Amino acid sequence: MPPPSAAPVDADHARLQCQQCGAALQLRRFDKTVACPYCASTNVVKRPPRPGIPTPAFVVGFARPESEVRALVARWGQRLPWYTPRGFNRLQVELLKPVYVPAYLFVGEADVSWRARSGYRYTERSGKKTRTRTEWHDVHGQARLRLFNVLVSASHQVKNDELERIEPYDYGRLARYSDAAIAGWPAEEAARTPQAVDAELTKEIDAQLAQRIGALVPGEETTKPKVSWTLRDEHVDLLLVPVWTMLVRYSPTRPRVRVLVNGQTGRVWGKAPVSWVKVTLAVLAAVALVVAWVLLRKHGAVHR
Repeated sequence: MPPPSAAPVDADHARLQCQQCGAALQLRRFDKTVACPYCASTNVVKRPPRPGIPTPAFVVGFARPESEVRALVARWGQRLPWYTPRGFNRLQVELLKPVYVPAYLFVGEADVSWRARSGYRYTERSGKKTRTRTEWHDVHGQARLRLFNVLVSASHQVKNDELERIEPYDYGRLARYSDAAIAGWPAEEAARTPQAVDAELTKEIDAQLAQRIGALVPGEETTKPKVSWTLRDEHVDLLLVPVWTMLVRYSPTRPRVRVLVNGQTGRVWGKAPVSWVKVTLAVLAAVALVVAWVLLRKHGAVHR
């Protein structure tokens, strides 16, 4: 495959010229790479800098080939809960595509103040009976914690809650970004600035700190800690992470379902639909069992 070429975009941002053969190529708004159908060269799109959006610093490479991804999705479909439609155990994968998704990676330290309730169990005896109770105490503290890598989507297509479902990535395998590093792979340009993802970042930091502080709260039982924090020495980089995206069909008459796969680890996620027929039958069966038990008890066939 010819090496990637940097192709400047026309003013209308809809068309560029292949740097190998000169063909005019159609371009979607957030495409970062486009393959020429005539000479098979990969063109990396060079747009004018957008205010507030940095250039990519790192890339996590694809490690799962298409054949393996199809097998992973098939196994995922077979392990779904009973209330999903029957056809999900024989999924048909359509429009399977790899894409490098832009995301911001945050690191830094957090000064954390926290509050929680700590419980210790004790036993009360009254005659021959014993009862276990819990004595609760309010506890609080402060800590300075190094934030682990917090990844927030900067993509127009893959929302942050979707990207969360297929994390984590192995950041020990980060490579410096270059046009050659993404040669031959579709890639998306960042659509959001670091400031625009602040709400998602705050939510993820809250969850990470609450989990880590929760492991430090003393007691045999504890409540989820409430945390407040301020960041220090924070740093953000834009990187590209590998994602396989696809549509799967489980019925000729039903809408296709979007499924994502971590292109490095193979983790699969999709929002599977619910079979209301199965749910209704299960509810009716439960009601029938309750009615049968009541009737049997009424006629003396069931004793207390």
